[in-house]
Amino acid sequence: PIMFRLEHYLEYEDDGATRARYMFLALEDGASDVLIKMQPLSGGDVNIYKQVSIKIGRDNSFFK
Repeated sequence: PIMFRLEHYLEYEDDGATRARYMFLALEDGASDVLIKMQPLSGGDVNIYKQVSIKIGRDNSFFK
């Protein structure tokens, strides 16, 4: 929550599959990873589905 904050997410259908789009607000400069975790509907262990690297700031960033 120091670098960025989840502002909103949107669930939608794409070819019959439910998808989600997440929108974050940049708060501070830095770099971090967002881990997207999933758990089967039937229960069981939570697994990391995807890891996204984020860079916020004036150098080497989309947010200039």
